[in-house]
Amino acid sequence: METILLIISAGFLGAGLFVFEPYMELIGEYANFKPFNCVFCLTFWICSIVFYLINFPMHYSIISAVIAELTYRKLVTYGEGE
Repeated sequence: METILLIISAGFLGAGLFVFEPYMELIGEYANFKPFNCVFCLTFWICSIVFYLINFPMHYSIISAVIAELTYRKLVTYGEGE
């Protein structure tokens, strides 16, 4: 159960970072290139590094990145299709 929570929460943190305005202003000004301006890419690489450091299976970073991308798309388009 802790494994699932860690994977999902890492994805949510990745998506949350991209709706955080101060981060997007910094990226727009100083580092407007991949992986810093891509939800999937940044979440994958950060999760890969962190999961490696805590001895967690690194292939779960792919799942976290997919969760982050889908969550970000839902957050950005919330309320547009109604």
